[in-house]
Amino acid sequence: ISAGELEPAVTFDHVSFSYKAGLEDAVSEISFKVDHGETVALVGHSGAGKTTCINLLLRFWDVGNGSIRIGDTDIRDMSVESLRDMTSAVLQEVYLFNTSIMENIRIGKPDATREEVFQAARAAYAHEFIASLPEGYDTVAGERGVQLSGGQRQRISIARAIIRNSPILILDEAVSSLDSENENDIQKALQELRKGRTTIVIAHRLSTILSADRLVVLDKGRVVQTGVHEVLIRQDGVYKNLVSSQY
Repeated sequence: ISAGELEPAVTFDHVSFSYKAGLEDAVSEISFKVDHGETVALVGHSGAGKTTCINLLLRFWDVGNGSIRIGDTDIRDMSVESLRDMTSAVLQEVYLFNTSIMENIRIGKPDATREEVFQAARAAYAHEFIASLPEGYDTVAGERGVQLSGGQRQRISIARAIIRNSPILILDEAVSSLDSENENDIQKALQELRKGRTTIVIAHRLSTILSADRLVVLDKGRVVQTGVHEVLIRQDGVYKNLVSSQY
């Protein structure tokens, strides 16, 4: 099945998974759906199972029980290439290669022209800082991007996702370590990136939680609440406790 034929909606259907036989399930009986164009935020304390959901969707591991589908197709029935074509991920750990910034952004689309790279960088609020570097876009990022700050690496990662232009977007929000100026730029770039895409975001910041269409609240590997912020914040439960403890 080619990626172009699938409706870019994501369904988790009674998904359970354990990292090792005999270990407790990292996620258990997880069910939720993200419709085409919708943004759903996964919310929960550290260790609640948010990252495991992302890892399973990207097929770093396969589900133990249940299924994850894109459109009506189980992702295990798709080729890895098709799954990669359908999805882009901006993760907390940005991996940059020891090559030019131009080539690092092009990883998202190896045949991209220089002009396409410039456009993606502008949309990711990265063009100005890149242009000010000694060699501009030809500056070598250094092993794992050591030459660049956390915020700069993040924006290159967003530019990479913009140029890939996949219909399903996975964001593990990594704005926690950034100063507010960087954070504003990155939030604006992410808003732009989410338009028209099916987006699953691991949300750490209230601003992201509030901009999501729906929240899926995880606790100890299970879905305990789903809904919108305004409703969940008025219910006694995990979400209300989480928000009041953090903010």
